[in-house]
Amino acid sequence: NLVKTSFSIEDNLIPEVTFKLKDTDNTIFEKYPQLLNNNNVICIHPGTGAPVRQWSLEYYAELCNLFIEKNNSTIVLVGAKAERGLADLTYTKINKKENVIMLCGEVGLGEFLAVLPKCKLFIGNNSGPSHMAGVSKVPTLVVFSGQVSPYEWQPIGPKTVLVRTDMDCAPCSLGRPEQCSWNLECLRFIKPEKVYEESMRFINVN
Repeated sequence: NLVKTSFSIEDNLIPEVTFKLKDTDNTIFEKYPQLLNNNNVICIHPGTGAPVRQWSLEYYAELCNLFIEKNNSTIVLVGAKAERGLADLTYTKINKKENVIMLCGEVGLGEFLAVLPKCKLFIGNNSGPSHMAGVSKVPTLVVFSGQVSPYEWQPIGPKTVLVRTDMDCAPCSLGRPEQCSWNLECLRFIKPEKVYEESMRFINVN
């Protein structure tokens, strides 16, 4: 069963995190002025440090297409240099490429953190950028695998939610996808249409 999980966290238990940015980090907006005064920016991080937590890149592309077709959203693809191949594969399957800004492997951490507050929503796997988005108070939706417990690994923040599959075998703590006897059904059952629906519901609530 597909479930949406949002944990209630007392305000006084949510840490106040302020990222110290350099003046040069904001020059990103000189290159991409369309990120300013734009209430329709969706930040997508398609990568993750562990393939066992990796939602399908084809699903990510389908999700981007839904946001573009239904909302004319601006999609920002982010990630580290090592993840550029994943972002490129996602990008190739997006229909309206003029709606996409490729920042994956192009900007440093400071510039990424400068862009985050300009985003209406951040979507990613269970990964470092998801946690950064959560503490930045950006509405954060995580496509969550069954590898680890959501009670331990949900990003901390006032506006975070997980979309996951309730599996009897979770958490499995497996290290590699090929160890999974179920071919990562915990992720395959999470379809782009459902993530889009939950995203829109989440945005409207927040």
